[in-house]
Amino acid sequence: MGELGEITTGFPFKSNDFSDDGSYLVITNANIQSNLNIVDSSKGNRISIGNSELKKYILNSRDVLITMDGTVGRTARVVRQDQILAQRVARVKAKNSTDFLYHFLSHTSFFNAMINLSHGGTIKHISLSEISNYTSRVPNPSEQNQIGKILNTVDNLITLHQRKLNLLQEQKKSLLQKMFPKKDEKIPEIRFNGFTDDWEQRKLGEYTSLITKGTTPKNKTGIGEVNFVKVENLIDKKIYPVQHITNEEHENHLKRSQLKENDILFSIAGTLGRTAIVDKSVLPANTNQALSIIRGFSWDINFLITYLSGPAVLNYIRKNPTVGAQPNLSLKQISDLDIVGPKQLEQSQLGILFKIVDNLITLHQRKLDALQEHKKGLLQKMFV
Repeated sequence: MGELGEITTGFPFKSNDFSDDGSYLVITNANIQSNLNIVDSSKGNRISIGNSELKKYILNSRDVLITMDGTVGRTARVVRQDQILAQRVARVKAKNSTDFLYHFLSHTSFFNAMINLSHGGTIKHISLSEISNYTSRVPNPSEQNQIGKILNTVDNLITLHQRKLNLLQEQKKSLLQKMFPKKDEKIPEIRFNGFTDDWEQRKLGEYTSLITKGTTPKNKTGIGEVNFVKVENLIDKKIYPVQHITNEEHENHLKRSQLKENDILFSIAGTLGRTAIVDKSVLPANTNQALSIIRGFSWDINFLITYLSGPAVLNYIRKNPTVGAQPNLSLKQISDLDIVGPKQLEQSQLGILFKIVDNLITLHQRKLDALQEHKKGLLQKMFV
């Protein structure tokens, strides 16, 4: 490592060095978290340095940082110029490609080596010399540059899709706040043209033909012909079953909890408030007691699932769970949920809008996941 870059650490700041209006953020181990490409600048102390000797500790874009205390060996790259380094964080100034150096240090082999070298009691430590003496095979500077460029391109694509995803999620949050009435109000802030009627409040159970929950199977092998849906299989309002049950149990012991097309599932134990619509592609299917089954409702299906996953219901969940070994909601609590909604045509328009937004969010999440897997594959194949 000592041949790839100059390795130093930061300044031993004291608490009375800091000021609320300081122009530089002091970077410590706490600013370098797992799975971050860059330094986390959302928290920490600030400092003003004037013309002091502290200027040599100002970070720049050629620096790669490594944690030396706690979870040692985490890495981050520096992309901002208003940060200054504290002691016990290693800074490596690359002699050749900073991009290659960052990805080289982000590889699991380096992290695992630092963990193995760490010493101490509850809080682990590594030294600058231990980092400097880490040995691995690397290509020549020209190939380092090429590897750094391609991995940096993938990182830029990941950042781009993460920003798009974050923007869509913020836009959805804003739409939910503005297109659904605030507490104790009957009209939303904005709505589609042509709709002026007050929204009405109705209890879910009074306008739904069935609210029940699943059943625990006797056979725990997870093998069979019928999909068995659990809370963790509900992702982004869709169902991704993994376990199965036999058709015999499905038709007998678990007959009460057979799922039908367009049922809405709502988690009532453990992780509360996850939702999904049962699509015919997952049928035949069954579920367990952690999921309630909502069937035969008088609302537009896409409107209702948007409402059930929205802030009003999440606030209801926070106020009403029964806390035991794990938080849970009763079927009566689900039945007593107040649903505030417009007439059917406006429900349908809202349902279509939020379905489109959800599909866009899912699309960008899948692209992001695919890029992250692609990067993972490149790292495995391009490093020793």
